[in-house]
Amino acid sequence: SRNKALPAPALSDGLSDHHTQDVAPTSFLRTGLNNMTLRKLRRGQWPVQDSIDLHGFTSDEARRFLVEFLQHALHNDMRCVNVIHGKGWRAEGGEGILKIRVRHWLTQHTQVMAFCEAPAHAGGGGAVWVLLAAKNKN
Repeated sequence: SRNKALPAPALSDGLSDHHTQDVAPTSFLRTGLNNMTLRKLRRGQWPVQDSIDLHGFTSDEARRFLVEFLQHALHNDMRCVNVIHGKGWRAEGGEGILKIRVRHWLTQHTQVMAFCEAPAHAGGGGAVWVLLAAKNKN
């Protein structure tokens, strides 16, 4: 019959859930960048230019929205964005799966230079400030 469910197409964003740790990293700095970059990000040196809230989405939805959001931000020459993933909650304790996965995906995205946990007024442990690569001006 023609009504057989087709397998969902694989997401071709290059992001993987493999080797996801049980703990979400609080910060990330791309290899080769100076630690001062992370310090400046934490201090708000780059103003947050856009924000996305991924609360309540499934892992696949959140990943798709995150990738689209980052592409949009990069296309519009944004350098710093706020990604709200929520703190999450798991019955057995530990951090929420979306928090862990979002931060894991960000470390794999080639245009993400760094991220740090947002300050309390901007989401705290439920959000990260993300520094994106500068567009090459040729």
